[in-house]
Amino acid sequence: MAFLGLFLAASLLFVEKHEGTVRALRVTPVHIAEYLAARSVTMGLLGVAFTAVLTLATRGPDVAWPGLLAAVFLYAAVVTLTTLAVANLFATMSQFLFTGIVVNLVLSLPAIGYWTPGFNPGWLKLIPTYPLLYGLREAYFPSGAAVAVGDALVQLSVTTVVVFVLAAWAFAWQSRREVA
Repeated sequence: MAFLGLFLAASLLFVEKHEGTVRALRVTPVHIAEYLAARSVTMGLLGVAFTAVLTLATRGPDVAWPGLLAAVFLYAAVVTLTTLAVANLFATMSQFLFTGIVVNLVLSLPAIGYWTPGFNPGWLKLIPTYPLLYGLREAYFPSGAAVAVGDALVQLSVTTVVVFVLAAWAFAWQSRREVA
């Protein structure tokens, strides 16, 4: 559900670029950080809402809700910020699409090690979303290893901050490039 931000955030960004909204932000008291935060929170809440509905419909109420919803919210923010940072470098959705999918698929690579335990090279663990899979498993099927959810939340929090800074830098860089 968190990947909803990939297409929705990019689509909104390109509509706003076309309408001149992003350019207009330069002359308003709204800082790009507020724009990025608003997009992240919106997509995070959408991810949480969809996850809650699907989880109730498929798994029922017996899950670790706080950890599950926090992990989905943070991952949706990471995907949204990553998407916005990359999409901002392109003029149209069609120019962005391939690159955006590749970048976000990199975030999904840890699933290889999760679904194929015999193939779990160390480099997969370097991808910031690696702990997410094990945190979500623990949230959905509690086994007493709540540390997995905590590890996922810590890693996603750090990743969110790093990607937020990179996205703000990408917007500032693009803004300077458009002026020049």
